Amino acid sequence: MAAAESPAIQLRQLRCFVVVCEELHFSRAAQRLHIAQPALSQTIRRLEREVGVPLLERSTRSVEITDAGRAFYEDARATLSQVEHMLDRARAIGAGRAGSLALGYSPLVRQTASRLIRGFCAEYPGVDVVHNMAYSEALAAAVDRGEIDGALIIAGAVELPLRGEPVRVLPWLCVVNRSHPLAGAASIPVCALESHPVAIVDLPFWRRYIESELSVHGVSAELVGVWDPIARFPTEVLEDGSSCVWLQTSEYCESTGVEIEFDPPFTCEVELVWRPDAKSAALDRFVEHMRALREKERWPCPEHAEEKRWPRHEHAQKHRPGG
Repeated sequence: MAAAESPAIQLRQLRCFVVVCEELHFSRAAQRLHIAQPALSQTIRRLEREVGVPLLERSTRSVEITDAGRAFYEDARATLSQVEHMLDRARAIGAGRAGSLALGYSPLVRQTASRLIRGFCAEYPGVDVVHNMAYSEALAAAVDRGEIDGALIIAGAVELPLRGEPVRVLPWLCVVNRSHPLAGAASIPVCALESHPVAIVDLPFWRRYIESELSVHGVSAELVGVWDPIARFPTEVLEDGSSCVWLQTSEYCESTGVEIEFDPPFTCEVELVWRPDAKSAALDRFVEHMRALREKERWPCPEHAEEKRWPRHEHAQKHRPGG
């Protein structure tokens, strides 16, 4: 025997049936539904044919629900409620008010990242934000692979076809131990670094980035690699007798060393990057949130701080990968 076809019950029929059960009166139910009473009666009869059993008992004076109708009414209400939940959730995700968002950020921009993420979570509590700290090179690669949605990095992190937008400019600070020859200076020019080894995180891309940034100021310094200090300050820089200097932003982890400003300022650019084919509405809302906060707090930013879609190999000639 051929299997019986499932009844083609429509959500409109369920809504009509539920309202009739609540009103127990076809005329009042039709008024609530903004349809004509004959059309409502026809819809209920068609529903009963699809179900195969009477759901309502009608008389000239009253409408009563059968036992089968009462069970069908409870399930119909639950179904309509689930459909409304499905619609609300889909609309919220489509509008970026719900869903999930995976973000990364460089340790050099941890305070800016915290400010942005905390404000975004308050504005969009329905979005589950997962974030982690890593170096710019690793973050940009994770964005490119689709492992995270976006990242706050030092501009020019890697030669990848990502979209990016400037967030702000942060000044570099020079950190030395208290016995260092530069420790008593209120500020120094960038060229002062040429006389002292510069300690850096020993990553190839970061080394090239620092070399490129220093060369813009005509400085060729000795670069000394240190072990990955992403969650702490590299203590070897602060050891007595160390001649090394350390470059960091004010947003990096605190140290017991002496922080010295550069005069004129020596800066790095923070940018938010994401895949050009990204389809995340939550990410769109995060970009909008970043732009609003950047404007509200007047963050120092390069000129023309609009979204960029540059070929990374061209941009990287000026800004090598950073941490």
